[in-house]
Amino acid sequence: MGEGFGDPADTWIANPPDVDITLTPERDVGTDCLRAVLRAYRENQSIDIFYQSMSKDRPEPTWRRVTPHAFGYDGFRWHIRAYCHLTDRFKDFLLPRILDTGEFHAAGKPGSDDALWQERFGIVIRPHPDLGPTQQAIVAKDYGMSDGTTVLEVRYAMLFYVLKRLNLLQEPEKKPARSQHIVVLNRKETDEALRRAEFFL
Repeated sequence: MGEGFGDPADTWIANPPDVDITLTPERDVGTDCLRAVLRAYRENQSIDIFYQSMSKDRPEPTWRRVTPHAFGYDGFRWHIRAYCHLTDRFKDFLLPRILDTGEFHAAGKPGSDDALWQERFGIVIRPHPDLGPTQQAIVAKDYGMSDGTTVLEVRYAMLFYVLKRLNLLQEPEKKPARSQHIVVLNRKETDEALRRAEFFL
C-alpha cells in the first residue's frame, strides 16, 4: 500500500498510518529493449546490443553480441547476466545502459557454463563488536541470527552487490557501530571470493 500498489480500502487497516519510502531514482529501461532481450532469452539466442560501458577501455557506446541467461537486481538496478561474445566471458549488462538492440543470432555459451552464477558463497555475519550486549541481541534478532551469527548464501555473481548494499565492502568493523550494525566474520574467505568474482567482471 505504501508503494502505491494497493488500495487502502482493500486492506484490513481501518485507519492507515502516514507512510514514506526511501527514494530510489527511476532507471529508464526502454520497452523495446526489454522486449528484445526477453525474446533472446526465451528463444535461446544471442542479440546485438549497443551498450554504454563505464570501462576506461570503452568510453563510447559500442555494439556487442550477448547471450542472456538470467536477470539480476542489486536493489537499485536490473541487469542481464549474459555471455559476452566480444570478451568471451560472462558479464552483467545494466538494462538502462543498453541504448539500442539489433539482430538476433545463434546462442553462445549457456548459463550452465557460468560458474559464478551457478555457484554460491556463504557470507558469515555477526553484530558489530562495539555494540553493547542488548544491542547485539536485537541486531541478531533483526537478522535472524542463531548463536550470534548467520550465513547469507549468495551467488558469486551477486556477491559484490550484496556486500555493497549491506555496506560490508571495506572494513565495516572500523565504522561506527551506531550506523554499521553488522560485520563479516569470515572476512578472509569473503575477500578471496570477491576477488574471484571480480576477476570475471
